[in-house]
Amino acid sequence: MKNGLVYGIFIFSICFFQSCGPTSSNQSLQDPESAPTQQSHGSSRSPDSNPSATPSASPSPFVPHMRQWSVSYVAQCPRDMPLERCSGGYGFQMRSDGSYEVGPAPEGLKLNGVVSPDDLDKVAEAVQDELRAPQNTSDCMSRDSAQLSLRVEGDERSHCRLKILDTVKDILSHYYPSSFPNSCLDANSELESDYARATHCESDSDCSYLDEEYFPMLNDDAGRAVLLDDCTYIEPLVVANTFKSVELQRELILKRQAVRQVCGANLKRGYCGGTRYFDSKSGFPRCEHETCQVGAPHIYLKEMEAL
Repeated sequence: MKNGLVYGIFIFSICFFQSCGPTSSNQSLQDPESAPTQQSHGSSRSPDSNPSATPSASPSPFVPHMRQWSVSYVAQCPRDMPLERCSGGYGFQMRSDGSYEVGPAPEGLKLNGVVSPDDLDKVAEAVQDELRAPQNTSDCMSRDSAQLSLRVEGDERSHCRLKILDTVKDILSHYYPSSFPNSCLDANSELESDYARATHCESDSDCSYLDEEYFPMLNDDAGRAVLLDDCTYIEPLVVANTFKSVELQRELILKRQAVRQVCGANLKRGYCGGTRYFDSKSGFPRCEHETCQVGAPHIYLKEMEAL
């Protein structure tokens, strides 16, 4: 009798743990969590890249499109055409934050800028379409021998599908100078080398934002608009060492005027989405690697009148 009772309790215990045990319960709770990872189409697993959290409105520059990417393009120029006159001859690179870079030229000259939000959207859409499609470059290599590469989160491979190639070439026509390098860009490069003398720092307190005449903005100026881009090839000096900027102010103004004279009618870039400013209170200046830099985040105000 006792043996039968013990045997019954043993069988009951086995049945209970097989049907109600923690293993099956935990498994049912984990399945919904694993589903998004299995259904992801190349999206980053970080919380910030959740497609449902991406705003529908056109993003401003420096707002990434879901995944970090960069597109590099080098044109295949005719043999009888000088590289200086060939659009894309020295290379063009665009990144998911909206920034672009032309060059480098043989002497190391580069041209940097920011594309318009609309142009950023166009390239981002072409990039997403490219990532969804099977990798096959044969459909455009016969038409254009240009080199095009797409790097996504550190993974580089060649892409040459018609849509992304045509989109990048269209964007290139907006931002690549008609002649690169040229005397205007060379003169501006010399001015930017002088900028380096004004940006040396040892701590954050050494740095200030500057107005359009290279004069430091004081604490009372918090909230003022700082010029970032005026649609010319002369890049404004946005942040610098407070004392150095005062010391070099007159010299920088004179050299900037000389650059304007060299550039003449070529001073304005061929395409510009509008004058850009950022709010000085959006982030305090900081000293990094002994160089004054703009504090994050960047807030761009298109066509805003300087205060």
